[in-house]
Amino acid sequence: MSELGTQATSVAIGSIVLGSRVGGRYEIRGVLGEGGMGAVFRAHDHELDEDVALKVIKPEVADTPDALVRFRLEVKLARRVAHPNVARMYDFGEADGIRYLTMELVDGLSLRMTPALPLPEILRIAGEISLGLAAVHAGGIVHRDLKPDNILLIGERVVLTDFGIARSLVSSDVLATSGNIVGTPAYIAPEQLEGGDIDGRADVYALGVLLFELIAKRLPFDGANPTAIACARLVNLPLSLRALVPEVPEGVAQLVMDALARRKEDRPDAHTLVARIARLRGGGGADTRVRLSQTIDLAVPAAQRSVRIAPLDADDATRSLADDLMSALVDALAKERGVRVVRDAIADETIDATLRAVQDRVRIRLRIVDGRGEVVWAGRVEGSLSDPFALEDAVGETVVNALRTRVGGATGPDGAIRERYDQARANMTGGIGNVRNAIVILEALDREAPDNAWVMSMLACAIVGVALQSGADDQAPFARAEELALRALDRDPMNAQGYQAISVIRSVKGEHAGALAAARECLRRSPLLADAHAHIGRVLCWSGRVSEGLQRLELALRLDPANFGPADDKIRTLALMGDRPGAERELARIEQTHPFGGIVVRLRLFAWWGDREVAAQTVDLMIRSQSMASWQGARPVIEAYAQGNIAELIAYGRTELAKLTSARVIPRHRALMHETAAELFALMELHTEVLEQVTNAAALPTFIDLLWLDRCPNLAPIRATAAFAQARAIVAERVAQLLE
Repeated sequence: MSELGTQATSVAIGSIVLGSRVGGRYEIRGVLGEGGMGAVFRAHDHELDEDVALKVIKPEVADTPDALVRFRLEVKLARRVAHPNVARMYDFGEADGIRYLTMELVDGLSLRMTPALPLPEILRIAGEISLGLAAVHAGGIVHRDLKPDNILLIGERVVLTDFGIARSLVSSDVLATSGNIVGTPAYIAPEQLEGGDIDGRADVYALGVLLFELIAKRLPFDGANPTAIACARLVNLPLSLRALVPEVPEGVAQLVMDALARRKEDRPDAHTLVARIARLRGGGGADTRVRLSQTIDLAVPAAQRSVRIAPLDADDATRSLADDLMSALVDALAKERGVRVVRDAIADETIDATLRAVQDRVRIRLRIVDGRGEVVWAGRVEGSLSDPFALEDAVGETVVNALRTRVGGATGPDGAIRERYDQARANMTGGIGNVRNAIVILEALDREAPDNAWVMSMLACAIVGVALQSGADDQAPFARAEELALRALDRDPMNAQGYQAISVIRSVKGEHAGALAAARECLRRSPLLADAHAHIGRVLCWSGRVSEGLQRLELALRLDPANFGPADDKIRTLALMGDRPGAERELARIEQTHPFGGIVVRLRLFAWWGDREVAAQTVDLMIRSQSMASWQGARPVIEAYAQGNIAELIAYGRTELAKLTSARVIPRHRALMHETAAELFALMELHTEVLEQVTNAAALPTFIDLLWLDRCPNLAPIRATAAFAQARAIVAERVAQLLE
């Protein structure tokens, strides 16, 4: 529960007043909320010395027939659920005639009170809600009153509250009768209104309403009052989400509409929602762990891919057309280099198609399924029965283009915008100024061709690139980039560049499992995309899987030798592993192409090697770069070290490094700041401060850098301490949860 206030309530329940104790244990410290049937208080548990939420039912309500039995049963069920997206239930008791329960106090803001959210954040929250609902439903509980007021946000955590118990603690705006109809009118499922049997899909319906409201800024049904709005869903279809918000991706709109299906049998369950939302967010599935076999298999295209065309699914009226389409598709693929059409059941890819016709209109849904049975591409062709030749050409062209992208990776859009697109792409490999030039070009192209997946996905990558290089803690660019990437993927599910943008954004936020999953989806569509290999290599190296990680980084550099991202990671890894000559060779190579490309890794090298000459070179590069990045705050400290002025180093150190580690930066850079500060404090032999920085880094949910903890030479004096061992154990557990 979230704290809404700390003043006395107008509801008098027995002897409960501010400062009183319930059961001699729970001291009332404030009121969180109240309704016609009870109240929720902020209370301090003196036995465990922590604050909790304490719910109390009015005696006259609790004494109604079956109320106490139902109350106890629901508490018992709720205690079965232990999930980060569900507020934990603690205790049930009675004191002085007052029946109460205690639960986790979540000091967060309700979704109702949250300002307007961008679509990527809405989808993230929806995914977390779905995870919570899946856990609740698995525990035998149906929430029955899911709404924005019962969803709390605390940082990145999303918490469901008042599940099940809502039947006993309904407030005046909740629709209830003596039967089983319980819920808030705007969010109630049709079967709840009709007094029918309900299951977890009633909660899915409520989530559909909630998603519609967050995206469209209005409810999906019209009505003069809450009851009319509720009843409208029994006779009317929900409003069209895309008619209200045309830019919402079709996949998102379909998900919302499926959740709002009139019949519960037509709705997905919560577990299905989890998987669908993960795919819409660019993750390709609901797994939260990344199997090593999926990340270290160096994806390279085979010399020739075997393709099987599955029998086309059609009805009797369109069977003849289906046969002609299959023949045309075989002919189109037979002309394609690198593709071999086979009749075997086992093939590298299978083309799966469904044909449906309504009067003269025809829709053909197409999918490419890989050898593991996973859908790697989906598309559709629409046309007219009166023009079958156009349908044959469109199906052949669509499938061939998809397979080309799958095998070798497409390079960009066709048509009039290609020249300017290539100009923007040429700017993407330079410094921040060049990338900003690319953004100007791509913004113009996006206005000219607003639905082009290539333009949207590259623009997303460019925006992320500038935001990463600036390092500022501004989430707006990442939100816009993610929305562009999601729209690109909705337009073209084979667009690898869109998945690459998603991968970087997830990594920045510390969602490493999501980042790796998006990188994997990227490589399934374009096996030769260097940035995706580089990201997987970086995470593997951080996680201590150095051999596999260096393989990935080497592959990324072979594919794109001018890319200094994987070069930086390779230099860092080699240096930490004690291979200074190898690190210096790679640093010299990259700085020939990008004079300032090695600054970030140089910030570390001089400290690891204890080399004042490298420190002086680093200061010179920092001055000449004229960068406004947050790492410039370390310059006075590095300069003092380069000059051998230890007294000045210590004098500057505490002040400047405090500024460095308190600066508002993106989450991934926050960990870098703590690492850098620890190394610089080590040069001053301030070991207490070194340990503090290590502990702070380990506490970050984004931090998975086991390699640094184990290999950084500056940490040697503190490795034997219990605090260091605990910090390492926290990070090791995080890595184990990430990779199998």
